[in-house]
Amino acid sequence: MDRFFHCWRDLLSRGSLKFNVLISFLYFTITLLKTSVLMRIFTLLVIFIFTQFSFAQDGQFDASFGSNGVVELEISNEQEEVYDFAISPAGTIYVLGKVGQNSDNPLNYITAIRDDGSVETDFSTDGLYTSASTNYRRIYVQETNRILLYESDGTMVSWNIDGSLDTSFGNQGTLTIVPTDEGLSDIQLLDDDSFYVFTIKDIQGQITVMQRKYSANGDLDTTFGNDGVKLFELDEAENFVFLRQIVLDNDRLITLHTNGDYENRERTITRFLSDGGLDSSFGNDGKVNIEDGPYNFCRLSVFYDGSILAGCNFYSNEDLTTIRTTRKYSPSGAFMDNFGDDGIVSNSAGALIQENQRFIGNSSYSDFEGGFVLGYQRFLPDGMVDDTFSFDPFYEELGTARLKLDRQGRMLFAVSTIWYNGTERALLLRYNNDPLSVPENEREQFKVFPNPSSGLYNIQRIPDTSNYSLFNLLGKKVKEGLFRQSEDILDISDLPQGIYVLRLGATAQRLLKF
Repeated sequence: MDRFFHCWRDLLSRGSLKFNVLISFLYFTITLLKTSVLMRIFTLLVIFIFTQFSFAQDGQFDASFGSNGVVELEISNEQEEVYDFAISPAGTIYVLGKVGQNSDNPLNYITAIRDDGSVETDFSTDGLYTSASTNYRRIYVQETNRILLYESDGTMVSWNIDGSLDTSFGNQGTLTIVPTDEGLSDIQLLDDDSFYVFTIKDIQGQITVMQRKYSANGDLDTTFGNDGVKLFELDEAENFVFLRQIVLDNDRLITLHTNGDYENRERTITRFLSDGGLDSSFGNDGKVNIEDGPYNFCRLSVFYDGSILAGCNFYSNEDLTTIRTTRKYSPSGAFMDNFGDDGIVSNSAGALIQENQRFIGNSSYSDFEGGFVLGYQRFLPDGMVDDTFSFDPFYEELGTARLKLDRQGRMLFAVSTIWYNGTERALLLRYNNDPLSVPENEREQFKVFPNPSSGLYNIQRIPDTSNYSLFNLLGKKVKEGLFRQSEDILDISDLPQGIYVLRLGATAQRLLKF
């Protein structure tokens, strides 16, 4: 409790007058609370109140992380690369990569960084694992805090949170998830810690996506598909080049792949039904080609209404930089020319959609030697710039950057510096960002009361019938259904205490359950 009070005093010493009044009120209220039940409720109220205010502009460095938003991993004195990173439910960041790639003894590494930027010394050996015999390429953290690692030979390895082998997973901690005649495309974790593995295979001249489902402990779910496997025929093998991405949209599967010969390559979005058949209601018999550019990289995201965002880029030899664009397709696959400027957002490739349906776009400037200056923008769902977001670029040119939103919605980058500025170094950068804020005019379109509540909420809205979805602060859907009257009741008594986001169509509102 003393640490809690010291925290308030520190905020008082740095805040504005208006902020200090709020903090003072909260401080003295806490001193009056005696029971653990009241303290628990009040703590949730404090969190709820603070999520309604922003004390730092979105897009600026998060000064509470490391040194003003920057953490140098300092793995070694040699070249440091970042392959992947994952964030645990507690906020610990696990960074995976390689050091000394060009040396005689390259090492695979995993390091653990706490939410404040300090090293998590309880992991492995003082927070760092290194090995010359492994080639881990991807990392995931389950809700139970177990760490899953994918190795280049097609195996999955499970670790406990301290870095020790989890022998309850698979066969004494390891599991082969990619057969030798298939290639890995993606791994996606589900809310209950089960996971999908997507691979591709040439089956009699047809490139086919194979989807398998595994339990949290690595057992193949034979009730899924046909003995645990679903098949999706993607393209003819002679026409296929590369499968870029797989996105799940409820029961539908959306893929993005490159096809065609070297001179006439196309980027094709394909939407499948859950049974593996093409969704004929989308595009031309389930397919849409991304037009107007020799794009060598595209990324997709799906809005709540089923429309698709495509952020693409290519390197221009004429301009000596990377050209980035974003476009949007309707749920039926039609190009939306009322998005951005005549259907295009220029100079930014967006593919990360937030819970409030605004999206983040990559606007980094690249040079001809492979380096770039980090730059990002945030946009409204219609492609207009969100001027409440102002990105603070990192002071140094980078060679690689991987972005994820952490569990509070902050922008977290795992980056490495560029070779021509000296030995490459691996860093973490964290920026303020609120993925849940909703415009006032949207909040007023339906009312919720009481809020906070212990589980029952009265909902008033127009129209009478509305589909709803409820999300937790991790962005995971925890409940959905249909309101059938203009005044209805939402019951979330079965959910744990916390803050949730209720979404009806394009509108949203936060709920506090105590």
